[in-house]
Amino acid sequence: MNIEATLAYAYSIEPLHERMLQVALLRDGRTEERWRALRKEIDLDTFWDGKALDFLPLVYRALVDEGSDDADLPRLRGVHRKTWYDNQLRMRWLAPALHALTDASVDVIVLKGAASATSTYADVGLRAMRDCDLLVRTGQVGRALDVLASAGWRAALELPANYARRHQEIDVLDVDGRAIDLHWHIAQWLVDPTDEWNSDDAFWARAVPIEIAGAHARALDPTDSLLHAMVHGARNGWRDAPQWVADSVVIAAANVIEWDRIVDIALVRGIALPIDRALRYLADEFAVAVPAAARAQLQVPTAARSRRLFARAGLSHDPTPEEKRWLGPMAETYRFWISESAPMSQRRALDAFPAWLADQWGVDRPWQLPAAAAQRLVRRATTNPPPAP
Repeated sequence: MNIEATLAYAYSIEPLHERMLQVALLRDGRTEERWRALRKEIDLDTFWDGKALDFLPLVYRALVDEGSDDADLPRLRGVHRKTWYDNQLRMRWLAPALHALTDASVDVIVLKGAASATSTYADVGLRAMRDCDLLVRTGQVGRALDVLASAGWRAALELPANYARRHQEIDVLDVDGRAIDLHWHIAQWLVDPTDEWNSDDAFWARAVPIEIAGAHARALDPTDSLLHAMVHGARNGWRDAPQWVADSVVIAAANVIEWDRIVDIALVRGIALPIDRALRYLADEFAVAVPAAARAQLQVPTAARSRRLFARAGLSHDPTPEEKRWLGPMAETYRFWISESAPMSQRRALDAFPAWLADQWGVDRPWQLPAAAAQRLVRRATTNPPPAP
């Protein structure tokens, strides 16, 4: 498969997910018609596609809003209620962490599901969630971890020494194993490599108030939320993370979007290609009113290296079976580098890679990498010895 074909495949979602989302999001009077056509292909009693199931509350709301009396409504209503209930529980255990941080004067932005479920979707039961993501200022990460630790949340790993430059988040867990993804950057693709400590200041300046189960925090403004959804989808693989489509369509439908801002950021950060693909897809398949001028401005040349890596990053966030077979435990590191470095020029990538890999492997200096690689190869050989002849 050549690069263009790979790009076309990478920047698409599974046909079933696309059709499910079109049922849920295309409010053109054909919701029930589309749902009944889809139901001929799926049996809800045996259907276990978790990503598609997450969209059933949106299907329920679309059918109700269209005035449908479809026989599936009682079952879909039950899915909606369970999503609502699960989200309420999640918000209630997130609120104490928010209270602890804000009481200690740590600024917080709630990202992704928890923010969109409460401030963008029509009700909390329409947006399924798996975890909770919080953003703090880059310079407040240490303080935030100390505050959360005093409230019963512990970091899963040690904070990397060069966290501001080459990382964006760390998991913190409570005693029951519930996780918060604590971010200090919105997304690595949006970081200014010349000023990583202040890269997110503009997003903070535009943030809007939000309340989670009585706790006060902030959320990204609608334009930045849409940009973040598209970047998250592209970095994690459209087929692995189709939720970005639902979030983007709902955000764009409910708000006035500053399209020029999205274009400007995409051009400056070298991510015009994935943002162009995302906007084209939203416009063509979900009738999002993306201005033609905005799409035209994103038609800029993309270096061959970046085109290749954007295509591979778009396929999946996880290593392929071939990568696992050839690279073993280093496959995830390799895949992470593909995602992180896709917007970089070849020169910048060559300059950044040694220090980046040293951070990933937990060594102090790049010159220690050969010894670290040898140790990893020994561990792999010991753990997975070749079969006896």
